[in-house]
Amino acid sequence: LGRTLRRIGGEFKATFLCWRAVPYTLTLVFPIASGAAMGLLPGVAQDYGVNGHQMAWMNGLAGALLMGAGAFAATLISTRIRASVAYQWVALVNAATLGVLWLGPLRPSSYYVGVTLYLFTTGTANAMFTAVILEFLGRSGKSGSGRYSIINSLGNVPVVYMTAMDGWGDKRWGVRGLVGTEAVLGAVGAAGLLGYFLTRGRG
Repeated sequence: LGRTLRRIGGEFKATFLCWRAVPYTLTLVFPIASGAAMGLLPGVAQDYGVNGHQMAWMNGLAGALLMGAGAFAATLISTRIRASVAYQWVALVNAATLGVLWLGPLRPSSYYVGVTLYLFTTGTANAMFTAVILEFLGRSGKSGSGRYSIINSLGNVPVVYMTAMDGWGDKRWGVRGLVGTEAVLGAVGAAGLLGYFLTRGRG
């Protein structure tokens, strides 16, 4: 038992107590492709002239299919691209899709296009998020499932505070403030970390 515990402790130390863990941890807790707006977009559909039936369809079955398609699209990303790098690129695209809702006219067409692209890229980002976790985790060892669960749980952090930030943006600047807040913070966070990972090797 003592030998097993020492081995598990060594695995946790190798994963979390090193400088390599810092950028990965920041990637997981930064406001990057959090998908926080998903829970708020149905509430602002009427601002774009979208009725309740259309909104329910867009954010219901259609939304689930779009996210599934986005997750499948992640499998098309070359494995030669590091997961941590690919995730930042996807996060930048995800932030850009909110630009349609942020800067476009308040019309149903803007809502349909913006939400479609946002949900699709959120699905892609979710798949790449898992890839980043595995890259961060490294070898599974004896404690792989435990370390995976801890790392994965960090992804809840940006969802919580970005939901609050999006709500703050909505109260201050209206619907454009809601999507604009997530777009700007997501783009800034992803761009900063992308720059870091691009200048580092695979080690």
